[in-house]
Amino acid sequence: MGFNWRAVPDSLLVPLLQGCVGRMQLHNLANTALDLLARKEDSTAFPLADFVREAFLAAWEEAPLDLNCISSLLDLQESWPCLPESLVRLLHACKNGQQVPQDISRLRNLAFAHDDEALCAYIDACHEAAPGNAYWLQQAVRLGSARDLAWLEQRLARASAVPDPILAALKADAALLRGEHGLAVRHYMAALRVLPLAGWRARLGESLFRAGQTDEALRHWEAALAQRPWQVHLFLRCDDVRRGRHLPAALPEGRGVILLYSWNKAELLNATLSSLHASDTGGADVIVLDNGSSDDTPAMLGGWEQNFSPRLSVVRLPCNIGAPAARNWLLSLPRIQEYDWVVFLDDDIVLPPDWLRYFGAAMRACPGRNVFGCRVVDQDRPHMIQCADFHLLPGDDPGKKPVGLPDYVQRFSISTLHILAAQDFGQFTYLRPCASVTGCCHIFRRAALFETGLFDIRYAPSQFDDFEHDLRHAMRGDLPVYQGYLRIPHLRRTGSYGAGEDPQLANSWANMYKLQMRYPRETFDQIRTAEHAALLEDVLARTEESHAL
Repeated sequence: MGFNWRAVPDSLLVPLLQGCVGRMQLHNLANTALDLLARKEDSTAFPLADFVREAFLAAWEEAPLDLNCISSLLDLQESWPCLPESLVRLLHACKNGQQVPQDISRLRNLAFAHDDEALCAYIDACHEAAPGNAYWLQQAVRLGSARDLAWLEQRLARASAVPDPILAALKADAALLRGEHGLAVRHYMAALRVLPLAGWRARLGESLFRAGQTDEALRHWEAALAQRPWQVHLFLRCDDVRRGRHLPAALPEGRGVILLYSWNKAELLNATLSSLHASDTGGADVIVLDNGSSDDTPAMLGGWEQNFSPRLSVVRLPCNIGAPAARNWLLSLPRIQEYDWVVFLDDDIVLPPDWLRYFGAAMRACPGRNVFGCRVVDQDRPHMIQCADFHLLPGDDPGKKPVGLPDYVQRFSISTLHILAAQDFGQFTYLRPCASVTGCCHIFRRAALFETGLFDIRYAPSQFDDFEHDLRHAMRGDLPVYQGYLRIPHLRRTGSYGAGEDPQLANSWANMYKLQMRYPRETFDQIRTAEHAALLEDVLARTEESHAL
C-alpha cells in the first residue's frame, strides 16, 4: 500500500506538498500537527503523533547542533516519551556541550556585514579560546556549509566535543556538498550504525546516486520513505529515477529559437555564448539583443556572428530598454512565428552540454504543459541553490522596505524553501508543476507564450516580469513545470527582492508592490488553489501508477 495523501489534514497537506525540507519548514509542519493533535484531530489513517516525532527528528537531522532543534526534541520527550534512550542521551550531550556566550553582538554584526573572512577568523579565535564549547563548531557549520566548505572540513577534522555519530553526519554533509561522494558514503554509514535515521539515510542514497550507484541509492531512499512516507521531495525523486525521468532525452520537437539580451556584460555574455555554442541545440537559431551596450559587447557579438554555428544573429538597440521590453522586442521579430518553441537565457549562466535535452525530457513527460524552468545554483559555490520551484503562499509581512514607504497588506507571498534549505543535498531534484520557475533559463511552447501575451513592461528594468508572466500562464490553467534535473550555474543571485543597495531595493520593492496590486486577492487565491490541486494530483497519479508497475 502506498501512502494515503488524502488522509493528511488540509492545513498540513498544503505546506507538506510544497516541500518538507529545511529545519524551519519541518518545525512549522511539526507544530501544525501538534495543534491538530490538541484539537483531537488524530486518526489511524494519518497518525499525527508519529508525524510530530518524525518531523522534529527530521529538523534536527538537518542541523544536529542547533539548540532550538535539540530543545524541541527534548521538550517533546518530556511531554510524550517517544524517543529511544540512546538518542535522548546523545541530545543531552549535544545540548550540554554548548555554552552560549553572554555577548554575541560581535558575531551578529559580522554576520550581518557579510564579512566572511572576518567572521571565520572570529569563530576560529573563539573556538581556540574555548575548544570544548561546541557552540563555536555549530557556528562554523552554519557559515562553512554555505560559504567555505574547505574551511569547515578543517574545523570538523579537529572537533572533539561532539558525539561521534553527530560528527560523522556533519563530515558526511560537508563531503557530499564538496562532491567527495565515496567519503560521504563512509561517514553516513558510520552515523547510521549508531542512529538509523531517515534523513541521513536519504543523504546516503544521494551520495550513492551521485557516485553512479543508482540501485543502491534507490534501496536507501525506499528505506527512508518507509520510515517517513510523507517526504514528498524524496517520493518524487524515487519515482522519477525508477521511471528514468531523471535522464536527458531527445531534443524538443520541432524548430526552436534561443533568445538572449544583454547590457554591458561582454565578458559574462561571451562565457554564456561559449557554453551555448558547445552544447547540443540541434541547430536551433540564436538571436542576441544588445541592449545599448557601451563596453566590448558589440565587437564580441560581431565575432560570434561570424563563428557561431549554425546561426547567430544580433539585434542592436541604441539604449537600454530594460528586460521585459527586450524580451518583447525579440518576440516581436516576424521570424519568431516560424518556431515551435522559444528559450530565454540570461547573459551570466553556464550551460551544460545536454541542457536542452533535459528540457526535451520534461516536455515529453508533461505534454500538456507549456512553460518549463530549471534548478539554478551559484556559479562560485555550486553546492548552493539559488532557485528551485516557486509556490504561491497567502499574503505575509512584505519585509524590509526603503525608508519612508508605507506598509501594506500583501495579497500573496512567495515560497522561500530554496533559501531556507539552500545547501544542495538533492532535495530539489525532481520534476513537477509549480506556480513559477526562474526566468534565467526558461523554455516555452511558442503558441502558448503568445496566447498568454508579452511581458509586462511595468516591471522594468528587471525583477518579477518573468514571475508575473508565469502567473498569467497559471491563470489560464497552464502551470509551469520545474525540471530539477537540469542544473544551471548562475553568476548573480536571482530574484533579489529585499537585497542589495538602496536603489536596487527601492526598484525591487516597487515592482513587488505593483505585482501585489496587479490582480485581486481572489485571483492569487485561485492560483494557489489550482497549484495545490496540481501538486496533489501529481503525487496521487504517481502513487497509483507505482502500484500498477
